[in-house]
Amino acid sequence: MRTQRYLKPRLVAIVREDADDSADAHAAQAKELGLVAEVLPPDQVLPRAWELARMIAARPEVLVRHTRAILVESIKRQLQEFLPLGLYNECLGLMDRPEPK
Repeated sequence: MRTQRYLKPRLVAIVREDADDSADAHAAQAKELGLVAEVLPPDQVLPRAWELARMIAARPEVLVRHTRAILVESIKRQLQEFLPLGLYNECLGLMDRPEPK
């Protein structure tokens, strides 16, 4: 099923930029890993985006809403889980700052 690739766990990678590496090589690698569905030249990105937007808009609204809810649920859950930790770290960072004069 095509939507299964969107439900894969997110992959975080550290990419070392070498002088001889190009953006095309990174894009091809991302496609091989299944992180992106397609790779396009810059002049074709916007027309393809509009084409996909029209395809999504042509689908039933309830389908689009529920699909979006499924796709963003894990992101919302992680935000709720880690927001307090981030705020705590921000407070610790502010405590280390010198007093303004």
